[in-house]
Amino acid sequence: MTFSLEIAGPTFVKLGQWASTRRDIFPEIMCSSLFRLHNKTWTGAKCVDIPKYLSSRYRIETPAVGSGCIARVYGAFDRDSGRHVAIKIKHPGVNESVHRDVRILESVAYMISMIPTLKWISLYESAQEFSEYMKSQLDLNVEASNLKRFRRNFQDVKNVKFPNVVEHEENILVMDYVKGSCLSELMAMREDIFKNRKKIARLGLRSFLKMLLKDN
Repeated sequence: MTFSLEIAGPTFVKLGQWASTRRDIFPEIMCSSLFRLHNKTWTGAKCVDIPKYLSSRYRIETPAVGSGCIARVYGAFDRDSGRHVAIKIKHPGVNESVHRDVRILESVAYMISMIPTLKWISLYESAQEFSEYMKSQLDLNVEASNLKRFRRNFQDVKNVKFPNVVEHEENILVMDYVKGSCLSELMAMREDIFKNRKKIARLGLRSFLKMLLKDN
């Protein structure tokens, strides 16, 4: 099923990512399988479509360290300074795929919303909102702007860090390489599991409330 979503295109991968977090709706085995889509979608083994100016400026390591539905990420080192960076590059043809997929999604949602007994779920409106969200991810300048804002807002908050943006354009984002662990890995730790979960929950809740109530 996971591979089928990858073949279907980036919009359906994003739907799979959402489904993997809804263990209250879908079976545990399904959510566990779909969770891989958060950081390891199929991209092939070779390093392709890297602009020459990036290759001349950075020593890029292959294969990609991770890949999502919109872009893949490579580890790299600045040839002059040795700075360790992460380079995010959009998949070729992703713009066309997303625009096509969201049109299909909206059409299906509209037809379903015409069924009288299903109008109350507002499926078409939800599909439109999801479509706008997907389209906004196509411009990596937006992600760069968000990273800069998060970094500025959390500069005085202990234990919450955002990578520094080095350079960016619509199809490419270069930022500091920051090593970390997936939240699911931290939650699964056996040592002091209750203490870790409590600490993670407190930090996550405080960060969320800060973004919502203080930073708007």
